[in-house]
Formats: sequence, structure tokens, C-alpha cells
Amino acid sequence: MISKEKQKKLIALEAKDTKHCTKCLKIKRLSEFSFRSTRRKFCAPRCLECTRETRMFKIYEMSLHDYDKILVKQGGGCGICGTTKTVKGQGRLQIDHSHDNGEVRGILCSDCNLALGHAKDDIKILAAAVQYLEAPSTIIFNNVICFETKKHATKKEIKKLEALEAEDTKFCTICKKIKPIFEFNMSANGRKNAGVYCIKCSRERARKNSLRYFGMSLDDYDKLLADQGGCCKICGIKKLIKGQCRLHVDHSKQTGRIRGIVCGGCNNVLKNVKDNPKILKAAIKYLNN
Repeated sequence: MISKEKQKKLIALEAKDTKHCTKCLKIKRLSEFSFRSTRRKFCAPRCLECTRETRMFKIYEMSLHDYDKILVKQGGGCGICGTTKTVKGQGRLQIDHSHDNGEVRGILCSDCNLALGHAKDDIKILAAAVQYLEAPSTIIFNNVICFETKKHATKKEIKKLEALEAEDTKFCTICKKIKPIFEFNMSANGRKNAGVYCIKCSRERARKNSLRYFGMSLDDYDKLLADQGGCCKICGIKKLIKGQCRLHVDHSKQTGRIRGIVCGGCNNVLKNVKDNPKILKAAIKYLNN
């Protein structure tokens, strides 16, 4: 902490577009401080460089000098893919550490760091992802599918079903069954403030429409999943974490061919490494070292 006398001297030296940092005691431009609406000149008391250094030391017990030293050892780029540029808005290269012992392993780009996170630092999953990408994909679905297999209720059927409805019930226009209101999604514009389709039918309809992009039907999806043993083709997971929904259809972005069905974590690994097995092999070496 600086004394009040020193602080007054520094404030006197400040210009309109400058401010002093309370840690390094240097007068810097306002653009070098983070915005704080309740602070003087609407800026934080410490500059961005000093706040970064304090956070780095607090979490990893590292200084900016240590960070630069590791980066020079890696050739000035990511420890896996070697990239030196980061995507706009993602900031600098990130510090990677072991979640078991907390030791710093290196400095990575955000994509490689996320890929290791989604793979749970498991070399077996990364090795399986390499085999998965290098294997030739022979699965093709080009069949034209009628997605609305169940016809919607006609006007006559609607009138009959409306007459059978109670106050707390409504009919679904796809399955044509009268169900309680809580089995429908809420809709301000809908009759009885409920949607046209029940939750079960709307989910099935959404699944069919999502598979439409790949030229697949629900039967094709179930058959492909059964051929894989009912699990992710890379890590072999069957039970999914709450919020991840079902397993995803994975396809090659170059050829458009379907490669298999994978879980959300493995799908994100492939996305982060841009379907490049060389990056995955480099990640395995990085974890072994």
C-alpha cells in the first residue's frame, strides 16, 4: 500500500487521460485499466498488467517472468499445436495445469486447453480419437425421409377433441391424445397458454428435424447406435451427464460423411482440434512429458 502523500503527488502528475497504478506506481493511459463505474475516473486502482500478475501468482504461484520463460521454451507458441495467434476476444495463451496435483504443465491456446478439458486429460480417449479420425468413414445416408410420419389432426377431429377436453386438459395435434396441461410447453399465444404439441411429440419432432441435416431417420440413428454397442464411439460412455442430452451425430466437415455417434465431450474435442489427428498426437506427447 502507498502512503497518502505519495498518492497525492501521483494524482497531481496525472493528465485527463492518464491514471497511476497503486501497485507499480506508474502513470499509465486509462485504456490500460479495467472499467469500474464506482472508482475514480471510472477505472480500477491497478493496471491490467498488475492485476494479471497478482491473479497468476495467486492461482499458479507464477510471475510474468516465469510465464515468458515457459513461452520461450515452447518456441513462443502453444505447447501442442504451436499456434502463436489467438482468436479475437480470447486474449493471450492460457496456462495449463494438472487437475490432480496442480502443477503447471505448459502454456496452450484456448482450443487445445479446451480439448484436454473435454478429454479429461485422458491419453486413452485422445488415442481413441486419433484412431476414430484416421479410420475411413463408410457410413452414408442420402435417403429422402418424410419427417411428418404422423398426420396432424383435421378440423373435424379438432372439434371432436375440443369437446372432450376438460379445464385442465388439452389435446395434442400429432398423437391426438387428450393430456393434462402440464404435459405441454407453455405458450403465451397458444390456446389455454399451452403449445400445440405435447412435450413428448415436440421432442420427437425436434429430433427428426435435427437428423434431417444428415439425411437420417430415427431408425437409422438407433441402428447406428446399436452397431456401436449403444455408446460413444470414442470413449465408450453410455450414461450422459445431466444437461448434455443424447449422443451426437458426428460427420466430416470436408466430405460430409457420417463417421459415427459420439458424446458431447468427444464431439467438442474433435471440434477444438479441427478434426486434425496430428494435434491429438501432439496432445498425447504433451501429456506424457
